[in-house]
Amino acid sequence: MKKYSVVEFGDGLALVATMWLDRNNNTCIYPTHLPQNRINKAVEEQLLPSGEETWQEYPVIRIFGTSESYERGIRKLRLAETTSNIEDTDDTTNIEANNRAKKRRREMAKRKYSSDDHTETDETESLEHLPSFPDPPSLRRDLHMKKLQEKPSSSSSTPRSTPTLIHRNSPISQSFLNETPQMRATLKKSTSTASPSTMTTSEIASENEFRRLVLSKLNNIIQKIGQIEERLTSIEQWKIHATEDGSVSEEEDTELPLQNLTDLNHFEQKLKDLLFFKKMINMLKRCGGGSDVNSITTRILRQILSNSLAQQFSWAGFKGKSSFKDLRMAKLLIKTVRTMKNDVTDDLIVEAGSKWLAQAKVRACREEMRIKRKSNNELDCSNDS
Repeated sequence: MKKYSVVEFGDGLALVATMWLDRNNNTCIYPTHLPQNRINKAVEEQLLPSGEETWQEYPVIRIFGTSESYERGIRKLRLAETTSNIEDTDDTTNIEANNRAKKRRREMAKRKYSSDDHTETDETESLEHLPSFPDPPSLRRDLHMKKLQEKPSSSSSTPRSTPTLIHRNSPISQSFLNETPQMRATLKKSTSTASPSTMTTSEIASENEFRRLVLSKLNNIIQKIGQIEERLTSIEQWKIHATEDGSVSEEEDTELPLQNLTDLNHFEQKLKDLLFFKKMINMLKRCGGGSDVNSITTRILRQILSNSLAQQFSWAGFKGKSSFKDLRMAKLLIKTVRTMKNDVTDDLIVEAGSKWLAQAKVRACREEMRIKRKSNNELDCSNDS
């Protein structure tokens, strides 16, 4: 049995709880003494009289329909006001509602298609009536002068005098101005294409503004040239001083890498000279490039020691070898690497140097094998010829 029923009383229709009806559906209790909002709440919650409360019983003329939910019962109550049998018309109503929805969708689709066609036609017509593109300016200067004319400052009645921003006290600017009369003549000719009597005030102001910008740019160029000349002069002076002091790679008689102990002892004596020590650091910095400590240390050692001499040393003098850390060359190595990379510790440099010295014998053997193969190949070529 459904929870709600649409009932016709003698004075009209009402939605009641089905439990308010008697077994034969002939009478129905109804709380007429309550206000309408409490009646609606009593129907929705299917309340019954409590305690000594009594509801008046009314005869039922007809039951129009039933419902499982309160909201559906309200809809059936409203429908019962316009039809006599809502149970039969319920399904019919749904079918009619679906048909109406389909009809609305078809009409909306028609309107959309017609609107799209109309919009496309309007866009085509608007494109056909667009004005043609303007002609591009012949010179960039014309566009610049046009912008200047649009500025409020260009409408002044008295034209400003053209300032000369070139530094005449500079010898570079004097030579530039004395040696470029053709440029000044060309500029004068370009600025005097129109007679002053035929030019308007705004045109004269724009012309003066253009000349001021040109002179400002020339002034900047002259300043840049002066800075370049100063740098070149300082470089030339540095070269002169370097030649006078002597260059390690050209003037010193030290041949690197060192091949034997005699050359090593001679090199150690030279390192006692502080000036020679600093020159060697500068030279090794140019030769010892690299991205990490190992590559920098390896390249520096390769520059100063041959493999045949390096295999006679270990960093701490183990296994009967000479100690490399006691040489001034070790201090030269650490100082050079620390100059190239400030954040490097001595331990990392020592570790990289120890590995390179330990592998010196292997590199020397490989070098001898390469020399033998090369000599054999040359001998074979000479025999073939």
